[in-house]
Amino acid sequence: IEAPAAAGIFYGIQTLRQIIGEDNRTVNQLSISDAPAFRVRSFMLDEGRNFKGKAVVKQLMDEMARLKMNTFHWHLTDDQGWRFEVKAFPGLTEKGSIRDQTVIGPNAGIYDGQPHGGYYTQEECRDIVRYAAERYINVVPEIDLPGHMQSALHVSFRPIHDLDKLVPIVHLAKFHLLNGSTCDDHSVEIPVLHVRELLIKCEQVLLGGVLRFMAF
Repeated sequence: IEAPAAAGIFYGIQTLRQIIGEDNRTVNQLSISDAPAFRVRSFMLDEGRNFKGKAVVKQLMDEMARLKMNTFHWHLTDDQGWRFEVKAFPGLTEKGSIRDQTVIGPNAGIYDGQPHGGYYTQEECRDIVRYAAERYINVVPEIDLPGHMQSALHVSFRPIHDLDKLVPIVHLAKFHLLNGSTCDDHSVEIPVLHVRELLIKCEQVLLGGVLRFMAF
């Protein structure tokens, strides 16, 4: 297997895995010249709404590598849950990662009555990013703001006077906007700035609430 870069060798091995015989020992004599048709070959996992956990994420990355996909769009926050640890703001995961119940069907107003939650520690995030890099996968975390912020609005960055008016965190596709009535303009920037420290090798963070990429 020959390639101009290590990633090409890795993808060549994936091709070999695909064509190897059922006995896992033999390959027909052939020559393959290959190159990617698309620079970005992406898979998106939405854990802001439904937490999966590290084992599932790594299993997905193994399948992505087998299919020569190179970008993992990791949706980590939404109205329904905040999924990564920010040590300066423990409430984001202590409160914001858990919702009381989940809607059944497309916003039908019927709920399952079962709490749902979960989040990744900083070390777990770093471990996943390292695991991805070993498979030539770039991780692009998505942090939703200033919209889709209901999970973070349950955390008091300063005294909040209208917190009791917030509805419980549930799995509804509603747009909740962070604004001056709940916390100051800078309080939401701090968790995002922690992403650089948290996800060491990530070159970009997608600000999903405004659909904007932040490059480091």
